[in-house]
Amino acid sequence: MPIKLHRHYLNQWHTAGRHIHRVDGDFYQLTGLYPSLDRQELRRAPAVSSHLTHAGLTDVENMFFDAANVRYVLVGQDTTPDLACTYFSSAWSAVGATYVLNSSVAVLDGLSLRNLFYAHGTLWYICDDKMRKNDDYTSGSDSAFAGESGHVISYVGGRIYVVEADMYIHRILTDGSDLERHYDPADDIMPLYSVGLKDDLLIVGSAECGELRVYRTGAYAKTGIRRLQDMASLPGDPAGYPTAGCPFCVHDNDVYMLSGDMANPDGTVTRDLLAYTGYRVERVARIPDASASPSSTGEVWRG
Repeated sequence: MPIKLHRHYLNQWHTAGRHIHRVDGDFYQLTGLYPSLDRQELRRAPAVSSHLTHAGLTDVENMFFDAANVRYVLVGQDTTPDLACTYFSSAWSAVGATYVLNSSVAVLDGLSLRNLFYAHGTLWYICDDKMRKNDDYTSGSDSAFAGESGHVISYVGGRIYVVEADMYIHRILTDGSDLERHYDPADDIMPLYSVGLKDDLLIVGSAECGELRVYRTGAYAKTGIRRLQDMASLPGDPAGYPTAGCPFCVHDNDVYMLSGDMANPDGTVTRDLLAYTGYRVERVARIPDASASPSSTGEVWRG
C-alpha cells in the first residue's frame, strides 16, 4: 500500500504569548537557538543583545565555551593589567572573580578571534609572540612554546597547529611537550585564517599579487613538506582585509568568508560573501557599499 511522508517545519511558536527571549530587544522566535553537537536538540544562544555586565575585565578580547563545566569564559585584561579571564554560568550568572592567564602580558597576539582555541580542558592561545597553553584556565599556570609572530591557531586530527605571519606552520607533538615544524613556506603569503576540514589543514592567506588564496596541506604530512597545494583564489584587497573580528566560519563542510573591499568605477566599494566548497570558490551574496567597510567584521551561522 502506498505511503506518504510529510515534512513540517516550525519557524514560530503557535501558542499565543509564548516567548523565548530573555528581555525585550533580545532574540525572538527561533533565531536565538542553535543545535547541539549531536544535532538532537536545540539550545538557546547566549543573550548577547541583553548586554549582561561582568566584573573584573576591562577589555574583553575573546570568548569560548567550557562544555564540561557549562561556562561561557571571557578573556581580556584585569585591572593590573594582566591577561586574565572570568566566566558566566549557563544561566548567565557572573562568577565575579578573575583568573590570571599570564602575568607578563596584557593582550593576545595574532588575529582577532583566530588566536585562541579551547579543547579537552586545555586553552591554547597566542601572546608574547608565542603559543601558550593553560591546562586549567583558573589556575594561572601556563606553558610557552617557542615561535615567532604566531597569527592563527587551528585544530586538526587531534593536534593544535599554529601558523606564523611568514606562513611557517608548527604543530604540537603527540605528547604535547613541544612544537614541530610542519611546513616551510615557498611563497610570501600572509595567513588570515586556518581550519581543519576534511582531514586537511586549510589556510586562507593574502598573496603578493593582491589576491586572497585558499591553500591546503594534509594534516598528517611529514615535517619536511615544502609547499601547499593552491586550491583557489578570490578577489579582494589584502591591504584592507579586516583583522578585527573573524570574517570566516565553517558550516556543512564549506568555508564561508568575506572578501576584501573591491573598488567600483564610481569610487564605492563592495564586499562579497564567498563559500569555498573544497573544489572552488562560489559567490553567495554581495554586500553593498553602505555596509561594506566596517571597522570590524565577522560571521556566524544561525540557519
